[in-house]
Amino acid sequence: MTFSYFRLVIVLGSTCVCIRAQDSAAVIVRKAVEAMGGVKTTAKWTGSVRFTMKGTVTISDHAYGAVNENWFQPPNQIKTVLAITQLNGSRELAIDVFDGKRAWRREHDQTAELDAGRRTQVMHGLYSQRVETLLPLIADPAFSVTAIPGAKVDGREALGVRLSSKGQEDIDLFFDKENGLLVKSERMAMDPDRDDVRLEDYFRNYRESVGVSAR
Repeated sequence: MTFSYFRLVIVLGSTCVCIRAQDSAAVIVRKAVEAMGGVKTTAKWTGSVRFTMKGTVTISDHAYGAVNENWFQPPNQIKTVLAITQLNGSRELAIDVFDGKRAWRREHDQTAELDAGRRTQVMHGLYSQRVETLLPLIADPAFSVTAIPGAKVDGREALGVRLSSKGQEDIDLFFDKENGLLVKSERMAMDPDRDDVRLEDYFRNYRESVGVSAR
């Protein structure tokens, strides 16, 4: 499954914070939080989040155009709508919902509770949303943060850290070396054929804003 997309991120009081290759993983994360406006700003990110992914989904060796809309209500509610364009031009919708207790999918005009595998993927998605706010990584002792090799993201140098916690897939985060902002995350996920794939999220177009922050 390949999605190419970005998230528009509006930041309160963003500042440029240069990070260095020799910085520890914990320092990299703290500088990223500072670049996002600091702890007081990131702690305010408790409202709902909506973002859209556009790209292709590969099913049984065939690539289909896809649009995936996501709504996230912290701490544990999420809805995703995946629209796949078939080869004949028709569109099929798959709607997944998790209300904090139950998870279900609506597809082909039928609704059913998600099986254990799909439910696990939803929970991993919720977990990644929490990780990408960054604040829990410096406030929650359940997270282990280690440095990993850096990478180039959109042609710019980025330093990497790996987030680990019990019962969850590891998530790799990459931060722009010059401004400290989160630019990419990677984790394992499941494609429509239930194969394990590497899912990459890119974060671009940061802007400063006065008022309530949004993503």
